[in-house]
Amino acid sequence: MNRPFILSITILLLFCKQFSLATTIKDSPATPETQTIQASILLNEISYKNSSADFITFKVKSDLAQINLKGLSFYSDKVFKIVETNFVVKNNDLVTLTFNSDQEDSEVEHKLYTTISGLTSTTEQITILAGQHYFDFFCWYQDPVSKTEQTEFPTIASAANWPSDNVNSCFPSKSLKTDQSLVRTKTGINLDAWQVTSDETEEETSNEADAPTESPYTEINTATFDDQDFAGNKTEATTKSTEKKNISEYTDSPIIITEVYPVPDKTEFEWVELFNRSDQTVDLAKWQIDDADGSSKPKALAALKLAPDAYTVLNLKTLKINLNNSSDSVRLFTPNEELADQVDYEEATKKSTYQLQEIDGENEWRWNNLASPGTANPTLTTITGKITSAPQFEKIYHFDLTEGDADNAAKTLVVFDENLIKGPQAEKTFLPGRTGKFTGELSEANGQQILKLYQFELNENQEVSENNSYLWGLTGILGGTGSYFAYRKKAWIISLFGKF
Repeated sequence: MNRPFILSITILLLFCKQFSLATTIKDSPATPETQTIQASILLNEISYKNSSADFITFKVKSDLAQINLKGLSFYSDKVFKIVETNFVVKNNDLVTLTFNSDQEDSEVEHKLYTTISGLTSTTEQITILAGQHYFDFFCWYQDPVSKTEQTEFPTIASAANWPSDNVNSCFPSKSLKTDQSLVRTKTGINLDAWQVTSDETEEETSNEADAPTESPYTEINTATFDDQDFAGNKTEATTKSTEKKNISEYTDSPIIITEVYPVPDKTEFEWVELFNRSDQTVDLAKWQIDDADGSSKPKALAALKLAPDAYTVLNLKTLKINLNNSSDSVRLFTPNEELADQVDYEEATKKSTYQLQEIDGENEWRWNNLASPGTANPTLTTITGKITSAPQFEKIYHFDLTEGDADNAAKTLVVFDENLIKGPQAEKTFLPGRTGKFTGELSEANGQQILKLYQFELNENQEVSENNSYLWGLTGILGGTGSYFAYRKKAWIISLFGKF
């Protein structure tokens, strides 16, 4: 047998082996990716005797602006839920996990779902973890406890850092009645941090310990807690705050409307964003929302405890409210059926949101083509100045602007993308020497003042663009849409904005 023949046979056998291995890998189930979650995650409410569907809520605390919960898992006697895809939330966000549901997880609504029927109402525990890292743990029991549960509990308790290896140290399940839930009123892993909803009174909650109890799960946590983190979970009515972060012309309501999305595409849904501008947690149960007067019956909102400075997004499809494309109104009512806030809009366009924005210290409603559901709307600043350099494209579109007419004044780097104005048109519009008003989000990086441009108005005594002298648009340069420019990189731009 000659050498070329032997070599051919060897290559053929190696190919068959690799093909077999590839087939095996392809057919094997994928292992969910586990990543480090730089946050503290604490259970906030547990309802395991719910007549409709059990649920838990948990709060995310972090020094990071955004936290990806991908890889987070939930364990009772086995793992029953893993967040297998990107699920991004913000610091202080409250997330709900509902049982016995085949709905898809909603990042916008901060909702997770599992088809598992529910939690055991006698003896059970709930654990939140990622890989081998425990975030939080709680347990309950009911006599008689089986020998198996008694034997297994010490191992579970040790891994979760529960203060006792005795299952009787857990919450007595008989103390919780049907449709009651357990709420966390302060941090800590002992039973003192929890109370039954209907048993809690204003007097009891006001006597909470002054010093917070440190969470035991701190090795990768970046946030700190105090007793006020969970103080909003009270059944007593919350008091209204005089603080006004945005101005409503109707009432001093703590809850206001901050964004409306009336014309989605076929893959989306209409929604309304609410904001709690007070310094108290507000329970949205019995609040109502509808559209224009007389066009629909007000719909009651679900029981949701909205923390101070927090946002929530209402799915209008779920509430069976349909907004008109041309013009309509969205009205919010308090539990006393008083008008809390109302937003009127006209000339809506597809995939545009009507946002309450702060522009030079004043609040104005504006149409934008970049939505910000569940997050703060942009705060805009206007700079009056002169363009001192022609537009360039170096990873992003940009030009230099000086305030006033002095060429030696401090320069501002103005950045924008083609959602605002097309590149060729920008070169004809942003000509050096032209003056006007430029409005956008102002920031600073490496000693350079940067204006992310949202709108501009050029002086009328100069050449104006074909698109009108007053143009609106949005950029995603500093946000998630920055990947649009990833193929063009300059070192100085990367130093300002980072790699996308």
